[in-house]
Amino acid sequence: MWRAGFLARVVMALMATGMITGATEPPRVLMLFSNDRLLPANQRYDEGIRRALDPQAGQVGVTLFAEFLDAVRFSGPEREAAMENHLKVRYGEVPPQVLVALGPEALDFFLKRRDSLFPGTPLLFGGVSQERLEEFRNLPGVVGLPMELTVLPVAEALLAMRPQTREILLVHGTAVLDRSWRDTALRQLAPLSPRVKITAFPELALEELKLRLAEFSEEQAVLYLTYFQGPGGETYTPANVAVDIAEASPVPVIGPYDTYLGSGVLGVSVSPFEEEGRELGKMIRRVLDGEKPENIGILPPTPPRLILDHRAIKRWGIKSVPPGAELRYREPTLWEEHRTGVIVAVSVVALQTLLITGLILSRRRHQRAEQELRLSEARFAGVFRGSPAALSIIRQSDGRVVDANPGWEAATGVVRADAIGRTPLEAGMVIEGDGESRFQQFLASGKSLQDYEQIVRTPDGRVRWLSLSTELITLHDEPCFVVVAKDVTGPHLEEQARQQIAHTSRLAMLGEMTASIAHEVNQPLGAILSNTDAAEMLLERPDPPLGEVRQILCDIRRDDLRASAVIKRVRALIGGQEVARVPVDLNEVISDTLKLVLPDARRRGVTLIQELGHDLPPILADPVQIGQVVLNLLLNGMEAMKDTPVAGRRLVVRSARHNGNSVDASVEDRGHGIPPEQLNRVFDSFYTTKEGGMGLGLALARSIAEAHGGSLFAENNAFAGAVFHLILPVNSSDSP
Repeated sequence: MWRAGFLARVVMALMATGMITGATEPPRVLMLFSNDRLLPANQRYDEGIRRALDPQAGQVGVTLFAEFLDAVRFSGPEREAAMENHLKVRYGEVPPQVLVALGPEALDFFLKRRDSLFPGTPLLFGGVSQERLEEFRNLPGVVGLPMELTVLPVAEALLAMRPQTREILLVHGTAVLDRSWRDTALRQLAPLSPRVKITAFPELALEELKLRLAEFSEEQAVLYLTYFQGPGGETYTPANVAVDIAEASPVPVIGPYDTYLGSGVLGVSVSPFEEEGRELGKMIRRVLDGEKPENIGILPPTPPRLILDHRAIKRWGIKSVPPGAELRYREPTLWEEHRTGVIVAVSVVALQTLLITGLILSRRRHQRAEQELRLSEARFAGVFRGSPAALSIIRQSDGRVVDANPGWEAATGVVRADAIGRTPLEAGMVIEGDGESRFQQFLASGKSLQDYEQIVRTPDGRVRWLSLSTELITLHDEPCFVVVAKDVTGPHLEEQARQQIAHTSRLAMLGEMTASIAHEVNQPLGAILSNTDAAEMLLERPDPPLGEVRQILCDIRRDDLRASAVIKRVRALIGGQEVARVPVDLNEVISDTLKLVLPDARRRGVTLIQELGHDLPPILADPVQIGQVVLNLLLNGMEAMKDTPVAGRRLVVRSARHNGNSVDASVEDRGHGIPPEQLNRVFDSFYTTKEGGMGLGLALARSIAEAHGGSLFAENNAFAGAVFHLILPVNSSDSP
């Protein structure tokens, strides 16, 4: 029994300290204010921080704790030691993750005692003059937003609004902060001394001060700073004192804080406390999210802005205000104040008239809309029927044709009367493959097509290539597809013809090489026959030498593979398969083609030289077509050297990188070269310099190069012969 009670107490203690919990405890932030909790500046700072730390999307809440030094009324080492002990007792068990000092006294307190209270905890500050930054700029973990406290802008604005002002009197209390503000104001207002007299008013009790204020003249003005403490030691809230001073003063009163606005003070120049609190709250959130304080640093202070009380402006008869000034408490005009009542009264009087007028206008609009709709439909029908493009409208719900124009009839071979009310398939069009299923998928998707090519068979048996583009519209409250069909049969037939010509060209080249290929195949076949005879003779011996027989079989296998390779290369070149673009090693294509022409080169007495580059990137090409181009260049090069002495018949094949994004395959001969005026003509169709030539080889080779995004050109050598360059782009997916 005692064990169960002991375990229960342990669990409760762990839960109290946060070691066992059902949910992650939100981070804790401790704010320390320099003055008491009822100070309006503290309340607005607190409100701004809390607004900035409200949980947003993906953020967790924050637990905020607030403590107050009340340094004006309770100062000295004993009070600070008592506060230190209080913080240890309250937050020692579960320390905060972030410390926030608001005001110079709070910052000094944490700078002295942070290491003993919460060592290593980030310290953020606000409400501290930037004049003190050098004291703690490089301290680890100390960042914040200094506040630029200045009275010069509002004093200059006062002089602009009331040029008759000759003296500004500084009103303040007797607290340390009150007198510090007096010294700061005297220093800041020194540039105005040639224009206006700056006077520090005597430190008087509040009631006496109000009596003295009543004696001020038209040429004077009041700059109220702070009044935390009177000469007798009594303490005040400066914002409340601002009300008394503004009421007692017969001249305008200005000040340094936005908390004075609304009390009768004419204006201030400051960054409002709530806005300062929001910016500081954003910095707290960044630290809680894991950003290092040293990466945030001490931000530049927010520039103060001039804020004026519109009621005080009217009170003092001010005609114009400085540009850019912010006006608060602007009283509404008579129209602004009673606008709702006026609108309601006028609306009641005009309601029936408007209702009748609205009905008449609505009827006319309805009639006009019907007329415009009929005109629009007529115009659409005219454009639809007269368009040279092949157009049809297909209902999405069932795929049936709503309308079709003459261009569509010509492209599909289906008469409009037979198509309307039926699907294109029901009307006689045949789509290759699983046409019905793909048509239903297209209708269900509701997506538009753009230049989608489809092979169809028309009712009269013709095969057509159609490029389809669609757009989904609403017609008579029904979703319909507008289909534009473009007949691209011609380009496809031209491509097929080009491929057939290429195939014929390959056959012609192989015809020229027939003798060499036959010789190349006969050599291994003859060797196989001889080795077979030798093997039979050895096996007829009483004690056959099996080692020699095994060697003969190896020779037979080698010669068989050699003959098979020759036949395989010929079949690849002669094949009529469709074009297939794949990553290709250009050097491999060149090497295979050289093997094919090697017998012909020996027969012609031509020496083949390879100078192939290393580590060439692959190209995206059809290997058979590229091999055909290389073969054509090799045969042309050997033909060009038929009149060259045998010793000089050298054909050099090179490969190399070209301008980074392409490769260059070149064939260089030692022939008679090409006349300059014929360098470009050699690529024209039906132009040839060979006896019996058709003039299609180089023209076809250039078309293949250009179809692959490359080029083919020729140039003469400086000494003898010509060089043909085949430039091809590298495969973009593999290029560096």
